[in-house]
Parts: sequence; C-alpha cells; structure tokens
Amino acid sequence: MRSLISSRASFVSLAAISLCGFALGCRAPLGDPDYSGHVGLVSDAGPEEEPLAGTEPYLLGMERLSLGIFYEGESSRRFGLDAERECVREPHARPLRCYFIFATDGALHYDQGTVADRVEGVLSDRFTLRGTAFWGGGIVWDTPTDLSAWDVLAVALKSSDPSFARITISMQSGVDAVSAVSVEATDYGYAADGEWHVLRIPLADFEGLDRLNVRAPFLLGGTGNTEGHQLLVDEVYLLQD
Repeated sequence: MRSLISSRASFVSLAAISLCGFALGCRAPLGDPDYSGHVGLVSDAGPEEEPLAGTEPYLLGMERLSLGIFYEGESSRRFGLDAERECVREPHARPLRCYFIFATDGALHYDQGTVADRVEGVLSDRFTLRGTAFWGGGIVWDTPTDLSAWDVLAVALKSSDPSFARITISMQSGVDAVSAVSVEATDYGYAADGEWHVLRIPLADFEGLDRLNVRAPFLLGGTGNTEGHQLLVDEVYLLQD
C-alpha cells in the first residue's frame, strides 16, 4: 500500500515556499492544521488490484529518479520522504525531504487519499478540494539538491472537474534565496476531460531553474475552489534524455 508522508503547514516557511510561486498572485497566511488524518494513508480502493507497469515500464539499466511519492514502480535512484514527526521538529538535525498539503488560515487546501484508478502500480493519489480560494501542495527539500543529471519530469493527471481545468506545475531552486518557476499542465497535453494524461515536461522549460540547487522538485497548484472537486495524480518521476 502507498503511504503518504506529510507535515504541518507551519513548516512550509522553512523552505521559503511562496504561494506566489504557483502564479496565484499572493502569499496566504499559513495555519497550523491537524495532519493526523494524512499520515500513513491506507488504500480506500477496496481489494488490491494487480500492479500496472505504467506507460514506460522500468527495465534494468534505465535512469529513473523516484521522488518518494506518487510512484510505486522501480527506479535507478530514489529520494525518500521523511516522516511527519521529523518535518515538524525544529531545529532539524539533518536535511529533510517532506511532503506538504498547504493551508490558508488553518484550513488545508485539499484532502488526500488513494484510489485504484491509476496509470501504474496499484493506486493513484486523489486530491479532494476543500473549497479554499486556491490550492497547492508538493515535495519540499530544506537543502539544495543537485538534479543536473535529470532532464524530464514525468507526471500523470486525471480530472473531469472545472476546478482542475488549469493546473500549475512548479519547481523551486536556490541557496540563500529560493525562487519558483512554473509551467502549465495544459501546455503538455493535459485537459480536465476525465481521461488520464501522461505528461513529459523538459526541465529546460522551467526557465530560470537552477538544477544544481533544487529545493522543491514537484509542486502542484491552481485557483480552483469548488469543494469536492477531485484530481488524480500518479507516475511522478524524473528521467534522462
């Protein structure tokens, strides 16, 4: 089963995450919500299905980097995620890699669970909006990481809801100052038409990204705000050309 590692939104400031990095126009005050329901998620999809190999089945010798969430398959390299208890502890004894669901005024932007509708593995992750003015979340590293060996970000997305007609995919980089660069999922074939769309995004398209000092390798966000609207996310990893 896939587990979700998450942390309190108050920790987001450590990595200098700006919601403006999603091109959403402003920084929202971050609350301190209870993440207890988001740690160690288990499948709510019923009986476990046979694993799917994905759109590009992994073969020995392939170069593939797993980011520790949204992918269940094999890889040549993997960056795991730290546990929630480590992500909220300050000061930090070591560099951390965490997953966050962002919050506004103490309210999480979405709930996250798992479903059997997927591209690879046995589960995908389902985001369900809570009705906030905008939404965002993703993977945050508090220490710059060299991703210069990697060229392409892979991600699979599925929704039929208008709130997800536009999805912004962002990465962040920097040493002393952290900045975000973004692309639009629709520019890579995504549409909110109820079908899976497998995106392959060249990292070169994240103009201004310092691949030697990446601080957030995968962030999703948007301006959708209808409570109950859903998005499925699966098959996220980095590739070499």
